[in-house]
This record gives sequence, C-alpha cells and structure tokens, in this order.
Amino acid sequence: MDVRIFYFSGTGNTLWAVQHLCAYLKDHQIKAIAISLESLDEDRMLDHVRSCDVLGIAWPVYGADMPEIVKDFVRSIPTVKHKPLMTLCTQYAFSGDGAYVMHSQLKKKGFEYRWCFQLNTPSNINLYPIYYKSSDDYGYHESSRLQKARQHLQFLASKITNDQPYVKGATIFHTLAAMLLRPMFRIGHKHFIKKGWLQVAPDACTGCGICATNCPTQNINMLDKRPEFGQNCLFCLRCYDYCPTTAITGRGHAHNFKFGPPFKGPTEEIYKKIIRDHRA
Repeated sequence: MDVRIFYFSGTGNTLWAVQHLCAYLKDHQIKAIAISLESLDEDRMLDHVRSCDVLGIAWPVYGADMPEIVKDFVRSIPTVKHKPLMTLCTQYAFSGDGAYVMHSQLKKKGFEYRWCFQLNTPSNINLYPIYYKSSDDYGYHESSRLQKARQHLQFLASKITNDQPYVKGATIFHTLAAMLLRPMFRIGHKHFIKKGWLQVAPDACTGCGICATNCPTQNINMLDKRPEFGQNCLFCLRCYDYCPTTAITGRGHAHNFKFGPPFKGPTEEIYKKIIRDHRA
C-alpha cells in the first residue's frame, strides 16, 4: 500500500502528527510519504494523487474550518475513481466535524472516506481576545497531550494497515456543532483581516524578519525593518508564536503571559524544522 499525506502545519502540531503517523505506517511495512502544501507544485501534486493507493490530507482546524491553503489544494485535486481517503485534523479540544470539512467536494471528485480522525494536540493560541493556556515547555506538551496523541495515531495506523474504515467526528451532532462554530469563525476571520488585528510593538521588534520569512502565504513584507501585514492571513499564528521578542500583538494588546508564554511547537525538533532563522 502506498499512502501520500498532504499537509499544512502552522505552528507544528499537524507536522508532528503526520510524521508520527507515517512512522507507524512504515512499521507495518506500508509506504507512507508526507508532503507539505507549502512546497508543492501542480505537476508533482498530480503525480502523487494519481499514483498513490490512499490519499491523506491533514491540517490544523481553525474554528471548525479548514485553512484556505488546504481548501485550495482540495479544489485543485483531479477527479479519480473510488480512491480511499484519509483526513486528519489537529485541534485543541473540539472542532465539530473539523476533519469532515469539504467532504461533499471530495466525494464528488471520486474519493471515498475510509478514515476520518480528529487529534487533540497542544494549544497554540493565546492572543487577544482568545486566551487559552499556552506553553513553550516541551515536557508539559509530552505529558499533557502528546503521549495520548501517539496512542491515537498508532490506532489510526492499525486501521489503515488492516483496511478497516474508521470515521470519527462525522455524526449529526458534530455537523450541527460545526454549523454554529464555522460561520462564527469565518465572520471573525474576515473581521480579523479587515481590521488588521496583527500589529507590531515598535519598541519590541528587532527587524529580524523571521515572521516574513516563515509566513506560509507570504502575507508579511518587511518595510524599513518592520513587518507589514497584508490581506492573505490564514490565522495560523506562526508569526505571533514564533516571534523571538514577542513583538507581534493582537490589536495592540501584548502577549498575556498570565496564560503562559507563546507556543513554540509541540517539540523542539518540530520548532526547528518549521522556523528558518534569517537574522543577519
């Protein structure tokens, strides 16, 4: 069996999950390849989709919704005939039918949902006015979330290996919950972009450019050594969490350390893989 998993990961949780899932599948003698949507060209995508036995798509869920970069990928996927599909979303606690987003479009393209999974991972959001407990303590992430997440991924790998369908989070309850959560997020996201929610504290910014270098949509440009935000933000919070001086604010509100320091990935290895430090 040949499994290709296309993924987007803002601050590292989804990358961590995909890496572990691929490793567990390989333990079962299954070929599994993870492919980042940030470095994908159309020709390679078409080859991967057509040649694999199972297509996987993984993403971090935002307000029960799918990041726009993943939606664009789904729209660009060619039509196939009865190809098994695996979807995996990472979430803090609950996302309605977060791993079932765009299911109708995928079914119309000929994909068959065989495995649909929601995985709880560490929180990466602690930004005004949404405050969840965040941490940069990798030991805390391991004990509070990652140990159990590994067990769930091993379970998913066994289901895929044995060709046993497993669909989680696609009940009427999950759908109804998403019908409430998703519109609120989409309205909030538009407001977030229109109002320029992400801003910079001039006295804290060093002009290192890490935020611009690492933005997955090239939404940040450096002007006079200060970041300028455009209109193509995914709300992945990579710039906010990974800023070395915590200079990026939520509508002028500095990071609230009362709820913990900014998230720096689920593990140090993942953090280093995502971040590309271009400080002079």
